Amino acid sequence: MNRGKADWILGVNVAGHGSSICLLHHGKIVFFIKEERITAIKRDFGMPMVSIDRVTEYTKKLDWVIFANTDGVDQRLIKTCIEKNGIEVDHFFQDEPHTTDYFDEYAHESDPELLVRNKGSTHHINHAASSYYYSPFDEATVVVMDGWGHVGNLVTMLDDDMYDGMDNVGHRLFEHVSIFSKILDNTSWENQWELLYKEVSTDGYRASEYEDVLGGWGDMEDILKDYYENTIGFSNLRLASTVSAGVMYESVTGYLGHRVENVGKIMGMAPYGKEDKNLPPLLVGPNLDSNANLFNPTLLLNDVVYPELKEYKDNFDKSVNLAYAVQKALEEKVIFVIEKAMKLNDCKNIALGGGVFHNIMVNGMLVEKYPDYNFFADPLCDDSGHSYGGAKLLYDQITLNHVKEHRDDVYLGHSYDVKKLESRVRKYIKKFTQ
Repeated sequence: MNRGKADWILGVNVAGHGSSICLLHHGKIVFFIKEERITAIKRDFGMPMVSIDRVTEYTKKLDWVIFANTDGVDQRLIKTCIEKNGIEVDHFFQDEPHTTDYFDEYAHESDPELLVRNKGSTHHINHAASSYYYSPFDEATVVVMDGWGHVGNLVTMLDDDMYDGMDNVGHRLFEHVSIFSKILDNTSWENQWELLYKEVSTDGYRASEYEDVLGGWGDMEDILKDYYENTIGFSNLRLASTVSAGVMYESVTGYLGHRVENVGKIMGMAPYGKEDKNLPPLLVGPNLDSNANLFNPTLLLNDVVYPELKEYKDNFDKSVNLAYAVQKALEEKVIFVIEKAMKLNDCKNIALGGGVFHNIMVNGMLVEKYPDYNFFADPLCDDSGHSYGGAKLLYDQITLNHVKEHRDDVYLGHSYDVKKLESRVRKYIKKFTQ
């Protein structure tokens, strides 16, 4: 049964990895763009005002606007921009509730009967939706791997006595790995997204190792499991190292003199390296967490404990070995997660989401290692894909019409006549070469 009108939905994302907007018409993308494509500012994470200006090329009437990774100030600025463009909006939806509890059901402001089950965090469910709905699969295991997937505030899980001890300690809660089972079902929306496994970490956990502030509070992992069990009925959760495999990769990138987000440079260096037994282990333990002695709380490599690392900074022949080592460590962690997903869900289709799967060497490795499985890596797997994933989830929940989006290319914009473009280019060349 149709629960409302959702002909036009605009998803708006503001995130450190790039702001974006996505416009859906009857559940399909008609326009997606990252703000950086217009402003020419790499990884532009400001308000996507210039992008919103382009919406009027398609419509001046929106049934819904959904906000992802935006706070109240961001939302007010975006609403003002929409109004200045003369765009009429029936409903606004806040994708991530800014309340004391990030895990409750919540309703949008104009129709409290439309409830959305969070399934643990909107951040990873948006990643999962982006990869699943763009994939060719109707049934899939969806694996999300992030560097810093944000869940919310740790203090929501603590009683007053515990909270008093957190005065000078970080309160954030992060998720790094999530595994979902998804089956396309046009009869209902609820229970289609089944959360199978999750790895989370906290600033408090990191601080406890160095400041001993959590002493006497019991096992933080049990606290997290109990909270998830009581809020969303889920307990297959593990407290992981704060420095995830993705952040580990960023740490090496920064150590070798690049901006931490320029991880592609390290991926490009890795094939020139080789195994180096003089390097300390990057992963430790049965769950392949990052080495806490090597990747310290500042997220930099600890060359005080491991002074031999200093030789790898300015020596290309050695730095490529470090790049090789972190690439192989990332692949090892991904294999661990993927094989866990295979055991948890008997499905040959695996959709990959989250920033880790921008690593094309990882994706290629998976295809070669598991020829009996079908893999799809989300082309929008960083946070910019949240404007799409959030919009698709909202469309499904309102209409119960689960529209698949897979296409042969990843171009999301106007269609152009190639012959007309070629003619214009020839005229331009002729004009300026005569």
